[in-house]
Amino acid sequence: MSKNLSELDERLDEAIEESFPASDPPSITPEPVVRDNAEFHRFEVGTDAEVAVLKYMRAPGVITLVHTEVPESLQGRGLGASLAHFALETAQREVLKVKVVCPFVKKYVEKHSEYQGLIEPGT
Repeated sequence: MSKNLSELDERLDEAIEESFPASDPPSITPEPVVRDNAEFHRFEVGTDAEVAVLKYMRAPGVITLVHTEVPESLQGRGLGASLAHFALETAQREVLKVKVVCPFVKKYVEKHSEYQGLIEPGT
């Protein structure tokens, strides 16, 4: 029995040596691509089947971030944060003040103080 275990160990070691370094390239998850769907007044990101959205309203010089929705199947991927980041970067680039109604975006801004200057007081 000891001889069989020894042979098995040798074959296992050989198999391990052949598989390292792994022949498969590392899996790299691309950054989510967020887009502004102005027709529907929302920023969106996702797959062909499902889309996470951050709904907004625009007025001269102001964007109001209303509501974030991430389908259950897309949760846990940071898509809500990607939407909030994109919206705030858009406001910064377009020199817009931001009114925040969405509780998710409020929490995002609390954690990312670099956007505090964009936020309309009282929102």
